[in-house]
Amino acid sequence: MIEKISAEKIEENFKKFSTLCNVLGEERSKNVSKLIEYFGERLALCPASSKVEFHACYPGGLIEHSLCVLSNAYKLSKIYLEFDKESIKKDSIILCSLMHDIGKVGDLKNDYYIVNDSQWHVEKGLYYKINSAFLQYMTVEDRSLYLLQHFDIKLSLNEWLAIRLPTISENDETKSYKMKENGLGLLLNQAIRISIFQEKNYLSDAINSIKI
Repeated sequence: MIEKISAEKIEENFKKFSTLCNVLGEERSKNVSKLIEYFGERLALCPASSKVEFHACYPGGLIEHSLCVLSNAYKLSKIYLEFDKESIKKDSIILCSLMHDIGKVGDLKNDYYIVNDSQWHVEKGLYYKINSAFLQYMTVEDRSLYLLQHFDIKLSLNEWLAIRLPTISENDETKSYKMKENGLGLLLNQAIRISIFQEKNYLSDAINSIKI
C-alpha cells in the first residue's frame, strides 16, 4: 500500500485550506466556511481518487491535491495574465483551485468514496469504491457546482465554466467548448494536469513544498 500522509500533515493541510478560503471576500468567505464546517472530517480525510494508479488515493488526498493545484495555478497565472486579465483574478484562482473537486466529498449525507471491502480489489490497487448509496448520478463537476450553489457560494461566469470544464473530452457534452475556454479555465486545466503528474509520480518534494 502506498505511503499515507501523516495525521499531522492532514491537519496542517486542512488548516491551510480553511485559511485560504477566508480571503474570497466577506460573503463568499463566510459561505465557504459554512461548507467546510459542514463537511469537516469528511472533507479533511477525503481521497482524491479511488485507485493507486490515479492520484492522491489516500486519506487527506483531496485537500492535498487541491492545494497542489492552487500552488501550480499561481505559478502559471503569471503567463496567463499576459492575455486574460479579466478572468485571471486572485480570488477566482483560489476558489476554483480549492473547490474544483469538492464534489468528491459526496453529497450532503453520503461520502462519494468508501473504503473497498473487497481484498481482491484492494490488492489490485482499488482502495476505494463509489458509494452505492447515491441515488442520483452526477459528474464530480456537477456535484461540485451543486454543493457551491447549496451553500450560496456565488460564482462568476468564468468561475462556473472553469469548474464545469476542468478537462474537455472528445466524447462528452463538453467537447463543444474545446478551444473556446476562458483563460481561467485553461489555467485550471493545466494546473490540474501538472498536479496529477506530480502526485502520480510520487514527487513528494514538489507536493510537500507547496507554497502559496
